[in-house]
Amino acid sequence: LVHLQYKDALDVMRMRSIRITVKHGVCDASALACAYYGSYLISKESCDITGGFRFGKLALDLSERIQANELKSRTILLSNFMIVHWKIPLAKTLDSLMKGYEIGMLSGDIEMAFTCAGIYQQHYYYCGLSLDSGEKDLKAFCDQMLEYKQMKELRTYQPLRQCFLNLMGCSKYRVRMTGDAMNQAEFETGKLGVAVMKSYQMQLAYYFCDLELAGKLMDELRPQSVNFTAPYFQVARRFFFALILFAKAKRNLRQKSLVKTAKKDLVWINERLQQGAINCNHKYLILVAEESSFGNDDENIKRNYDQAISVARRSGFRQDEALANELAAQFFVERNDDYWASYYMKRARVLYMEWGALAKSEQIQEKYPILVELGIQHVDRGKNFMGRRRFSSRMSDAHKSVLSMESNLSSKFDPGSTSSLSVFKVDDPKESTDTAATTRSTGSRWSFGRSSLVSQTSLNSIDSGRSSASRRNALQQSGASLDGVDMPSSSSQGQKVKNPREEYG
Repeated sequence: LVHLQYKDALDVMRMRSIRITVKHGVCDASALACAYYGSYLISKESCDITGGFRFGKLALDLSERIQANELKSRTILLSNFMIVHWKIPLAKTLDSLMKGYEIGMLSGDIEMAFTCAGIYQQHYYYCGLSLDSGEKDLKAFCDQMLEYKQMKELRTYQPLRQCFLNLMGCSKYRVRMTGDAMNQAEFETGKLGVAVMKSYQMQLAYYFCDLELAGKLMDELRPQSVNFTAPYFQVARRFFFALILFAKAKRNLRQKSLVKTAKKDLVWINERLQQGAINCNHKYLILVAEESSFGNDDENIKRNYDQAISVARRSGFRQDEALANELAAQFFVERNDDYWASYYMKRARVLYMEWGALAKSEQIQEKYPILVELGIQHVDRGKNFMGRRRFSSRMSDAHKSVLSMESNLSSKFDPGSTSSLSVFKVDDPKESTDTAATTRSTGSRWSFGRSSLVSQTSLNSIDSGRSSASRRNALQQSGASLDGVDMPSSSSQGQKVKNPREEYG
């Protein structure tokens, strides 16, 4: 927490950790150190995406090879949240973040587990995947955060769920962040998550054409978007900053100053695009089309919009494809070209419905009733593979099972008695020493008498009240390795456990 008091302290620690790794060799914390340094390279003013990506990939590779499970969830989070999304499709971070959630739950790093789950939902939203499936998963995660009393993460991701609900038409309001997920008036009285709430509310205000509120929120958020530039949500913020300014310029006589400010955001995105930020390309093209709409070359403007729509579709960002179609339609409405205005507006409405944004689709129907078809009743809601539900209570149940066994064993055996030290006995003194050293290096939660170890991964589906045979069946169903591990029954003691370095790598 030193960097909260001294701003430059975190950067110093990042660089020292890399120097120590280079000088003394790799340790359990080296993967996390590489991830921290990669995020530093991307976050600094010069923004070295290529160099940062190299360290981000190195961090993920190291975390797999050294099997430092205590820090693995943090490494996965940092690498996917701040680094690798610049060079790989955003949707490819989803599986990795869910893996970070599962590892965090099993290793006991609950805070990082739920942070991985929250960033997974954030990236899911920006990928333009099904809002319906995403909202159900997010509700389940929020309920789990409440159960585990992870209030910081809960307050961070409640606004995202309310954003889902507003877009889906499942809330009384379209722009106000009040509904099943949260109450805006109560939420604003706290400190945590308020900036996150304003960010999503700004997007809703733009989607539903409340430019006054969108501009106000943009002015409040812009100072916070100067330094912390590595996460993907900062790209989305800059994108909406420019869109809001262009929209206000079309309605305001001071359009030159507004367009000039919007161009700065356009340049910011382009600088990252030039370094290979593949998830920025369609957003940049949409902003280029919006900038060109202030000119008089209608053919070139249409070509710019078509290019932006095509790239957004091929990249899989359905919500941005819908937005590009809507902006193109609005341009042709201003030009009194009903044919092309109707063509693009119909496509925009269908795409919003596929995304699951029924409230936005209804708004288009209300605002442009003549341009859109009235007979659209059923549209594919985007139930594709990437947009599937991923939440499962399996990891939480496994974590509770381990905690339950720990509690039962602690109450059953007195830590100071001889019997408690011989629950898992290793006969060979040398093997006992090796096992104890391994226990300390792996940070296992299970160690009795400094000479025994039971892998937490192997215990993830065991209930302490089962017989030895039923525990073995549970382990086999969970996919855990059983070679050399004899689980003790209530009547057996002195079972032998192999050296875990040989057993679990």
